[in-house]
Amino acid sequence: AVVKKSCVVFFRDLIDQWSGEEVGGSERESLSSPNIPRAGFLRFIYDVFLPSAMQCILQKTFNEKDAMHYRVICEVGKTLAALKLKRGHVEWEEQFVSRTLSGMVTTVVA
Repeated sequence: AVVKKSCVVFFRDLIDQWSGEEVGGSERESLSSPNIPRAGFLRFIYDVFLPSAMQCILQKTFNEKDAMHYRVICEVGKTLAALKLKRGHVEWEEQFVSRTLSGMVTTVVA
């Protein structure tokens, strides 16, 4: 659990540094914009990191009453909030809610 928490904190710090200025809900540049490193990083966050983080906290062995597991949940929540704040609600809805969460529902149902 300590490693999971550290990993989430590491990626949250990268999101703070690499995702641009706070946008307060307005649109940001596209994930396919010419700023290749930033776009690639953000695609990794949406396509790999966030689904993995969600799968981690949904595992049967994950015990939210355990202090370290509770901290992991808190750090994932802070990471999600930072991403929405930095990238804006439009990208948040398109990338995380529509793709990541709906993909997870499809996986669970199937």
